[in-house]
Amino acid sequence: MVHCGVLTSGHTELSLKIANLDIVSAKEISSTFNFSQYKYVFIDESHRFYKSQFEIVVKKTIEQNLWTVFSYDKNQTLSKAERKADIATAISKLPNYSEFKLSNKVRSNPEIASFIRKLMNLHAGESFECYPSVDIRYARDEEEAKLFINEFKRLKYTFINYTSSRYCRCSHDVYRSLYNTHYVIGQEFDNVLMVMDNIFNYNSEGKLVGKEHPNPDYIYRQLLFQGLTRVREKLAIVVVRNDELFSNILTILN
Repeated sequence: MVHCGVLTSGHTELSLKIANLDIVSAKEISSTFNFSQYKYVFIDESHRFYKSQFEIVVKKTIEQNLWTVFSYDKNQTLSKAERKADIATAISKLPNYSEFKLSNKVRSNPEIASFIRKLMNLHAGESFECYPSVDIRYARDEEEAKLFINEFKRLKYTFINYTSSRYCRCSHDVYRSLYNTHYVIGQEFDNVLMVMDNIFNYNSEGKLVGKEHPNPDYIYRQLLFQGLTRVREKLAIVVVRNDELFSNILTILN
């Protein structure tokens, strides 16, 4: 199994405990990688592959006639580079390609899935009558936001912050977290907390849009979507100094 994200202790434990399974990072895939010892190859988060890695896997698995399963979600791309590579389309053009789709009911809590769809697009689909698993708070400034974050942490929420730029300061850098939106790729948590500030607003079509990230390759809207979709049971959002955004989110809940 090739994981196109950060390997965690869980991946290591599975590799050690399941005798006929090896889990490796996409970073380990090169022209010298030995595929001959395997019968099946599973690629997790395939849409994050670099084009060169994807081409190596395709070449090797076709040459050795290996069953290969790519799991991917085109909507989960986090960067402009991933969108440009468009690995999802490349997968669909492979020989003997067959596609199987997972529904929202299989993948996530239907109530929270509905809320996230509405959050990303106010006019998307039908709303639930209410959203008891969603908690929205308004913070007047970053210090009040920190108080809310600590409160939710005590309630066993996992705070997921946005991936920062290595070279430029971001507004969300003031919030400390063990997890950022790239680190949690492929992971899930019972309860998730995220912060939204003046980075976000809604356009005239009711779609959520974000400002340009200090790292020009990252897309704030996609980073948010990645973090939100890690949740299993309860979701909390702290809106910081953005009255219009808060008002629009309340229309979803009401």
